[in-house]
Formats: sequence, C-alpha cells, structure tokens
Amino acid sequence: MIVLKQKQDILLMYLREGRSQREITRETRVDRKTIRKYINDYEKKLKQLQETDYEVDRGELIQELVETPKYLVNNRKKRVVTDEIEQMIREHLKENENKRTQGLRKQQKKPMDIYESLQAGGVPISYSTALRTVRSFEKKNEGGLHKNGELFKWLFSLLLMGIFAWLTCFQNKKQNVFKKRM
Repeated sequence: MIVLKQKQDILLMYLREGRSQREITRETRVDRKTIRKYINDYEKKLKQLQETDYEVDRGELIQELVETPKYLVNNRKKRVVTDEIEQMIREHLKENENKRTQGLRKQQKKPMDIYESLQAGGVPISYSTALRTVRSFEKKNEGGLHKNGELFKWLFSLLLMGIFAWLTCFQNKKQNVFKKRM
C-alpha cells in the first residue's frame, strides 16, 4: 500500500523533474499502472479546473497531491455460498465422519479434495471459500469425543480393556499358585 509521501513524490518526479513513468517505477518500485493512475487523476483534475474558466488554484492541486489514495475494491463480484453448495460440503463432511467411525481416518477427504470435487461438479467456488466453509462447519461440529456419546463409548471400552487385563493377570497368578501347591 502506498503512503501519502510516496504518492506526492511520484507526482513531483513527474511534474517538476519531468521523469517518465518507467523511470519513476524503477526508482520507487511502484507498479507502472499505479503511477499512471496517479498522473492521470492529477491531469484530469487540472483539466477540470482549467475548463471551469476559473483561475487554476494550485493550492487545490497541491491538496490533491497529499490526499489519501482511493482504491476501488468493491468492483469484484462476490460469490455467495448457496444452501445447495453448503449441502454438498456437508455431504462430504458426513462421508468423512462415516470413514472415521469405520476406522478409515487416512481415507478422509481433505479440504482440497472437497474443493476439487466441487470444481469437478461445476460449482463456481474458490478454494479459499471452500476452505472457510469447511472449517466453519467443522468448528460448529467441534467437540471431538463428546459428540454423540463417543466419549462415553471410548471410556467404557478403556475400562473394559483394563478389567480384561486385570482379570487375565489375576488368572495367570492364580494358576501359578495352584501349580506350586501340587
């Protein structure tokens, strides 16, 4: 982003020193299109002032030199994630959940795989939008083992494994004790 001093220096190099746009670009390392825009804006303002039959007030032009640059960023067409696209992403995430429950963690689709699948289906979506949407859904469904009682199932299976291990160990000791007595 260009600071005001840099914009002023660009215009002064062009007006006072008579440098070309390419020379200014080489020296300031600012894109030539940006320099052209500033120069064209300045010349357009100067022309407007001269056409009004008023005496050209250099003070106004100087004010233009130090005014904050204006960027037109709202020209882009925003793509909205429709309900249909959200549903498609949810289906991919549901597939991932099914794979996790089946123990196929490594076969899950990553956000890039989901994006590529959407692109193959002709959905007009960018990767960053797909990624942001996937992450927002994953964040909403966050909770890890707490979801659908998975924590309870995990703790219960851990408890059963502990009991089984203890019983196996106890049984082995009991058999050793009986063998010694005989």
